[in-house]
Amino acid sequence: LPDMYPKAHRWEFEMREVAAFSGKDSSAAQIFEGIADLYLQLAKDWKAERQYIGAIDHFLAPKPG
Repeated sequence: LPDMYPKAHRWEFEMREVAAFSGKDSSAAQIFEGIADLYLQLAKDWKAERQYIGAIDHFLAPKPG
């Protein structure tokens, strides 16, 4: 996942294409639009404070014990 952060902007458009292909009223379209929004937010965060990225990295970090 961390390798994806600098490339997140690439997948936003692709997820919106999948959503459009799925059909406007389908639940799959809603899911893919949500994923596109997530990628867009991560792309913005990568260029800014990296608050969300830091939280994800903290969550994924190995825990002692």
